Amino acid sequence: MIPVQTEHFPNMEVLNFFSLRLAKETLNLKKGDTVVMTGGDTSGKSGNTNVIRIETV
Repeated sequence: MIPVQTEHFPNMEVLNFFSLRLAKETLNLKKGDTVVMTGGDTSGKSGNTNVIRIETV
């Protein structure tokens, strides 16, 4: 797992698009590779992951 903190995005679809693009560039992913993206509320407390998305490149 490689954690990456990103800028604020207006909605989850935009966040997912840019997250997958960053993962492809950073990890040299190939077609068929699987990526697990997690996220959550940024209220300043740890343990707020409430989104898990699994994508196949």
